[in-house]
Amino acid sequence: MVLNVTSDRRRRNCGFTLVELVVVVAIIAIIMAILIPNLIESLNKGKQKRTMADIRQIGTAMLMWYTDALGAAAAGQPVAQNLDFSVLTPVTYANLKQILVTGGPDPANPLPMYIQAIPEVDAWGTPFEFGIAENLENELVLGIRSAGSNRLTGSVAVFEGPVYEIGSYLAFHSECDIVWVDGTFRFFPEGAQAVGANEAGVGTCK
Repeated sequence: MVLNVTSDRRRRNCGFTLVELVVVVAIIAIIMAILIPNLIESLNKGKQKRTMADIRQIGTAMLMWYTDALGAAAAGQPVAQNLDFSVLTPVTYANLKQILVTGGPDPANPLPMYIQAIPEVDAWGTPFEFGIAENLENELVLGIRSAGSNRLTGSVAVFEGPVYEIGSYLAFHSECDIVWVDGTFRFFPEGAQAVGANEAGVGTCK
């Protein structure tokens, strides 16, 4: 009887068996495989919304500047089915900040402050690309775009454009560009965020 009690105590003190450990590890791996993709998708969707809010804020300031510079005759008007971002002249962050924040390039004729600060990068840490037409009477006048999560090492943006088919794509395509032109988003995420929702080509970047 004493031998049996001692044997039971030894078995209890041995800890988990190899089979039990394998089962626990397998369960944890399955749970992680389910949770991690959904967590990443949720984080990217939050970054899309933050990026769109920043773009909208900058765009509003650009429209105010444009109204003062010429009068928004073209801004906000419908554009063709396809949008070519390359028709806009690239503007550096420093130049845009000078125009919208610090009063313009000419101290003798200062401009109003249209915005207190301009976000330089999107929610993924990649610099925005800004564009202003050389001729402010063109069909396309002002533009801002983000490359979404699609970037190279060192925060170098990799854009899908420059030509975009105007419309929206499903939000789980976080690698797609977000494009704002003349007062409104022309290429942007919306709708369901679920893997496999892009049936019949819906929700692709192009």
